[in-house]
Amino acid sequence: MRTSAVYAWGVCIAILGLATARSLAADNVLILREREAGKESTTRASVKGSADSITITVESEEGDTQIASADPSFAARKVVYQDPSVQTFYEAVRQDRSIFVCGTLRGKPLARTLAIDDSHWLPLLEVSLPRWVLDAGSRQASFWVIDLPTAEMHKMIAEKVGRERIRVGGAEVEAIKVRMLTQGVPAVIWSSPWWFRAADGTFLRYEMARGMPGTPKTILELVAVE
Repeated sequence: MRTSAVYAWGVCIAILGLATARSLAADNVLILREREAGKESTTRASVKGSADSITITVESEEGDTQIASADPSFAARKVVYQDPSVQTFYEAVRQDRSIFVCGTLRGKPLARTLAIDDSHWLPLLEVSLPRWVLDAGSRQASFWVIDLPTAEMHKMIAEKVGRERIRVGGAEVEAIKVRMLTQGVPAVIWSSPWWFRAADGTFLRYEMARGMPGTPKTILELVAVE
């Protein structure tokens, strides 16, 4: 564990500049609006792809940012996250079945190694899941995600529920509905519905409680694609 922690700090220091690097021209940009407990905020998510890598950049109007590097299947290799409002800046890097996390979390030094399995680690599901959503031969997928405010990993399960028409931006859209679950947590305790456009897999909306039952519901919805 000591060796892993030293490795994590070394990686963090070596590429600390990634979070402030000049943005790449985006192939696709989603403008998303979040609503929770009467408050609204907007997030811009851009995707830049090449033959062997994908870069996802997420910027919220509240000031937090995420830059993820992934392979062409959207499996994350590393994520850099910062939220100056709570003195948080860290990097998470995957090496085989481990995620090395280092930096600062809420003003305190952070260096930890998180064990995972061989499943993909997916950044920003709004852009990394559409390919699976459109795969008619797959009804269920499991993958890892990082909870950015806590720098903890969670194993998730996505299940296709069916198709339905929903209203987004004043228009009705044919959507594929997906139920999101956390491995080891009964669906009656926590689950979240997601919708993706049936025509091309574009994310449309999710409704999610970011906590146990009773937590205010968060709704994230697509505003525009640029």
